[in-house]
Amino acid sequence: MTTTPTTTTFHPTLLDLLPQTVEHGVPTQALFSAPGGKVSLFRFDAGKGMAEHTSTHAVTLHVIEGSLTVRVEEERYELDRGAFLAVPATLPHALEARTPALVLLTLLTS
Repeated sequence: MTTTPTTTTFHPTLLDLLPQTVEHGVPTQALFSAPGGKVSLFRFDAGKGMAEHTSTHAVTLHVIEGSLTVRVEEERYELDRGAFLAVPATLPHALEARTPALVLLTLLTS
């Protein structure tokens, strides 16, 4: 059985949700979670990113601002503002911001 969220989620200004600094890691804000998926906003400083990893679920990346390089297996993708990339489950992937970047990540859990 599928359930539907009972409240609407609205964020007029996503940038206000992110912490300006974090001691370790990448500033991240969960925006929405429901059966079937989760949506989070990430802010990467230039040169920062995520080391190679895998996910048991497919993920999508939508670049809101900035630019980054994403590697999926041996393929490299140069993503700039407005770019979208879908990564199938279980494929090794990594990313690095070429400039400061805001990225909307969706984890598709079903």
